[in-house]
Amino acid sequence: MALRNYRSIESAEVELAPFSVLVGPNSSGKSNFVDALVLASELGFDAASAIQRRGGSPGPPSLGNLGRGSA
Repeated sequence: MALRNYRSIESAEVELAPFSVLVGPNSSGKSNFVDALVLASELGFDAASAIQRRGGSPGPPSLGNLGRGSA
């Protein structure tokens, strides 16, 4: 698995086995790595919801909202 610029992870390439264990000090990105795995799994089912749950935009702004002060 390769990650680039995902939360606290600038760059990581990890070869996962059927059973893998993440070990590291506090604040080293273990939870963010696991979240990236979950995100990758969720993207196949409902990409918009998966991204929105992580604070991302639900999609591009609709044309009806342009010019009305909404972002």
